[in-house]
Amino acid sequence: MSESNEGSAILAVGAILTAPYWLPVALAVGATVGAGYLAVKGTSMAIEAHQKAEANRKLCEESQQRQAEYQRRQAEQERKHQEYLQRQAKREAKHHAYLERKEAEREANRMAYFARITNNVLRFREQYVGLLDDLKKQGLDAYIPNEFEYTCQQILQIDNQLANNEIESARDLSFEVGRSIHGLATLALHAKKQVKVTEQQRKKELVESQSAFIEQMKQNIATDKDDNPQAVQSAIQSLETLKLQAYLLSAKELQEKIIAENDRVDGEIADETVRRAVVKSIYKTLKQVGFVVSTPIVTDEDVLIKAQKPAGQQAEFAIKHDGQFKFKFDNYEGQRCKKDIDEVTKQLEEIYGVTLSDKKVLWKNPERIKKGSKELPQGREERTA
Repeated sequence: MSESNEGSAILAVGAILTAPYWLPVALAVGATVGAGYLAVKGTSMAIEAHQKAEANRKLCEESQQRQAEYQRRQAEQERKHQEYLQRQAKREAKHHAYLERKEAEREANRMAYFARITNNVLRFREQYVGLLDDLKKQGLDAYIPNEFEYTCQQILQIDNQLANNEIESARDLSFEVGRSIHGLATLALHAKKQVKVTEQQRKKELVESQSAFIEQMKQNIATDKDDNPQAVQSAIQSLETLKLQAYLLSAKELQEKIIAENDRVDGEIADETVRRAVVKSIYKTLKQVGFVVSTPIVTDEDVLIKAQKPAGQQAEFAIKHDGQFKFKFDNYEGQRCKKDIDEVTKQLEEIYGVTLSDKKVLWKNPERIKKGSKELPQGREERTA
């Protein structure tokens, strides 16, 4: 029912209930009641509109708060994700650097090995060329044309192998040339004189040529005596034994034994070079971190380095022939032992490139238990590099 219809109903009621004398009063009362109803109705609608507006405002604020919380969580997740990516990148960079360092070490060792073989091959090559020139000057090459030309081709092949970085093949071919070239002069002289020799005599001459080659090997190895005197002396003695056995061995067997002996002494000399570098690195590092270092002691198996701090802390290193070493730290109190070990190993790795592995803690005391204890707890760690 509309507002106008409600007002008409009130007027009709007033008209029915009143007598002619009361008609003016009834009309006035009806008009007053209608106006009051309209006022109440308007107030109710205003309150309802206000409540709806307030509810909408709260809903809007809640929506904004939820949106802000969602954005905050998204930002936090993004921050954590970026931190994870950074940590992952650091780990990958560290691992990559480790792989590059190990590859560089392997490449350096390989290059040193091949450089030594190359120098030896070139040194032998010069001697071979000198022997061929002597034969040619004496005119003996005309009596052994096939052997002479074959040896020249072998020397050219050695040059090609070196140019193509076929280092070990060049070394093997160089040994083959050395085994035969020292017999060319004898063979040429015999051809010139057209002397027929017996099988026993030929064997004797072969042994003499092999002995001459062994003597040459001894002279070449002796040039490295400063790098590893013991290894060189052992190799010379072994070659001398081979020289005495040359008559009983075939040419192939003798060559194989000579190659094996040469490889052995090359390896020992390379190991000694590495050990000397490690000894110098450890000696300098200990001095840099405050130790008083004693003169290194050389034994049959190790080089011993002993050092001590003014407060009594001790460090001892034992370096083997192949460069591997173990060390221990004694007379330390609490965690100072670990601190010195970390500082020494860090300098060895970062400054001198010495890589440590196979860490093994033999024994280590905890912090001093009694404050007034007269005995200093000792800590000792041992590692292998």
